Amino acid sequence: MPPLSQLLTLLQSDLANTQKLADLLESEKQHLEVRELDALQQLLPTKAQLLTDIDVNRQRRDQFLQSIGINQGEAALREHLQRCADASASACLSALDQLKIKLSLCNKYNELNGLIISNSRRRNGQRLDILKGTTREQKLYTAQGGTTSTSISNSVQQA
Repeated sequence: MPPLSQLLTLLQSDLANTQKLADLLESEKQHLEVRELDALQQLLPTKAQLLTDIDVNRQRRDQFLQSIGINQGEAALREHLQRCADASASACLSALDQLKIKLSLCNKYNELNGLIISNSRRRNGQRLDILKGTTREQKLYTAQGGTTSTSISNSVQQA
């Protein structure tokens, strides 16, 4: 297999895997929003496998690039492909651009999912504080540089 055809095959595999990951992360976001924990648990093995596949493919691509003398990253690869100026090189550049877009989409979904989880944890903590009868106040700094809590306890059990 000619070198650029092999690179194109690796990039196309990455594109397929990142599209699957983006779809999975979007599904994860929807399940997080409605708190479907069982559905989230079912997504985890697929997500783990996709991440493993993406990492293995990245390693293969890195090995391939080193074998043809490119080991400085994406900029060096783009420069090499632009110098080749044939149909395979053009297809590789297009695949790289698409891959960058898909990775950006995956990052966006990952950040959104992280925010949803963080907000959910904060809300759950506030609800637990209400049930325990404590309120979270700001921590104040002491003269020694430590912090002191100013929480008030009004336990439901005391009522």
